[in-house]
Amino acid sequence: MQAPRSRVLGALAVLLLPVLGCAEGANAGRFTLVQDEAGRHWFADPAGERFVSLGVNTVLEAHDFNAPAGSVYYDPIPTIFGGSFEKWQASVCQLLRTNGFNTIGAWSSLKVNDGTLKETPILYVAAHDKLRMLDAQLPDFEAKARAATREVMSKVAHPECVIGVFLDNEMAWFGASPWDDNPRHTLLEEAFRLPADHPHRRLAMEFLQGRYKNAPDFAQVWGVDAPSWDAVSFTLLRSSRTDGAAADRHAFLKTAADAFYAKSVAAVRAELPGVLVLGTRFAGNAPDPVIEACGRHCDVVSFNTYGSRPDANEFLLARYWLLGKKPMMITEYSWRGADNTSGNPNTQGAGGVVATQKERGDNYAAYVNNTLTYPMVVGMHWFQFSDQSPQGRFDGENSNYGLVDIKHRPYADLLAGMRRANEGINELRRSSTKRVPAEVPSSAVKVTFEPGQFPNRPPKIDLLASQPISPFLTFNAPDASIGLAPAEGGGLVATVSTGASWGCGITFFGPKASAVPDATSTATDLDGYEFLVLEADMPKGVEFQIILDEAGVAAPGAISFDMSGGDDGESFGFPLDVSKGGTQTWRYALKDLEPRSVWGNQAGKRRIDLNSLKGPGIVFTSGLEGAPVTLRSLRFER
Repeated sequence: MQAPRSRVLGALAVLLLPVLGCAEGANAGRFTLVQDEAGRHWFADPAGERFVSLGVNTVLEAHDFNAPAGSVYYDPIPTIFGGSFEKWQASVCQLLRTNGFNTIGAWSSLKVNDGTLKETPILYVAAHDKLRMLDAQLPDFEAKARAATREVMSKVAHPECVIGVFLDNEMAWFGASPWDDNPRHTLLEEAFRLPADHPHRRLAMEFLQGRYKNAPDFAQVWGVDAPSWDAVSFTLLRSSRTDGAAADRHAFLKTAADAFYAKSVAAVRAELPGVLVLGTRFAGNAPDPVIEACGRHCDVVSFNTYGSRPDANEFLLARYWLLGKKPMMITEYSWRGADNTSGNPNTQGAGGVVATQKERGDNYAAYVNNTLTYPMVVGMHWFQFSDQSPQGRFDGENSNYGLVDIKHRPYADLLAGMRRANEGINELRRSSTKRVPAEVPSSAVKVTFEPGQFPNRPPKIDLLASQPISPFLTFNAPDASIGLAPAEGGGLVATVSTGASWGCGITFFGPKASAVPDATSTATDLDGYEFLVLEADMPKGVEFQIILDEAGVAAPGAISFDMSGGDDGESFGFPLDVSKGGTQTWRYALKDLEPRSVWGNQAGKRRIDLNSLKGPGIVFTSGLEGAPVTLRSLRFER
């Protein structure tokens, strides 16, 4: 069938426009943000041509990343291109252009662009210290930020092609990490983990002393025992749950965010007049005052998000728009394929794993087509250009993220899906009638599951094989019973009578090595895992449910919930299952958990806090009267 003329012209535009090169001379680097008559946001090049940034991250000539000895990794120039950087460069730029990409994303070689593609360098204006968010309050920050900007930009081969710059990536704005939203482990508490003479701890202490005339006044508001300022510590701060403490934490974070974004952007603009500032690539979500500060000072709000389904994340899109009030970019997302030609096992790394390269391409097309119909989204950058080492990079990530494998062989089915989507993006956007969000959609806040990235953790943890933080806990209705004994060959034998009421069950605790300090005695941190797998031998017809309790869980009517671990005491569950008889394996995706109305804090955030778990459990609801169930394995997996 002959393609419509508009489709043909659109495809030709994708292939031909980038070859014209970036504007040079007086207009170099002067990309802007514009709105069309329908209110859709776009980037515009110096000639006024509107576009969305379709990019690929980490376009590098070698991808070893301090890989362990004996690893194989992407390094094609000496073996495939006869030692010629220029031949590799031509191949890479041609591959990106012909598949509809117009931007070289972050962490890429600053000389790979041949002048036909746009680019978005990352500056790291505050270097790489975990608490670099506080650096902006130190006297030498702006000078260092300007120096960092000059250093990066001096290496950019085609500065006229730079749309804008990122200030940083996945900063730990939540305090404990870039993604752990723990209300009592914020930047303020984290600063007090440092030595007393550290500048960041001094800033935190001066902040508190500026809000209270003395330590006893502080102690009264925080509800802690602090007769002097010397008594203030990380542990003491974490113990407070008062409204006054929450207000101080919020104020400290707001102060830090305002200083960081104001001074960072001022330093960049002093060095790069007219270049857009594209935000800091948040790790999924971010605290309210940080998003607000980013939106006040930056031109774009950017964030990274990995989902298992190729659906637009309505919750994050609405949240960033309503708080940041600026156009936004999604600067990392990806899917990995099991059938890759690099031999990637995909056991470590973010994002979903699908069976085939075609599915990767289909997910790409569905995701960008879903997301870029939102009028405030102006760019999406895929992670990444080439596969990781199958033996793992420096942090263990070993995934099939690439457009090409480690021998520079393109994934044709993936690229076909990408090209199909990219060719139609402008037409799709111009025909979309979608409006910017007016509120955070209620359906999107039912349950939030955003596992952190902990590549050094083992790919799986079997709770029946590890040394638990506490023995297994059983519970039962008055007319039910359950008894436990070791199973021959490993695991547990549960002798169960479910009765006629709600039944009985077992809670399994995490390993001692994962214990959360200064929290409930059974709290463990198992963040980073995405699946729960049960292997068991059950009689036919047994009805059961797998549940997951946060560390502070209690009955719904409890007066309070212990939130010392950072969770809010919620309980989640999967739909009921029925055994077919014999040995079976059930694999549950944690993203599919639903809130339980019969247990846990019903006023919680509906967020699965894997960083503070009591543990998973199994509830037997019917089908057993004194019969044995053999539980062989209950494990968390990536």
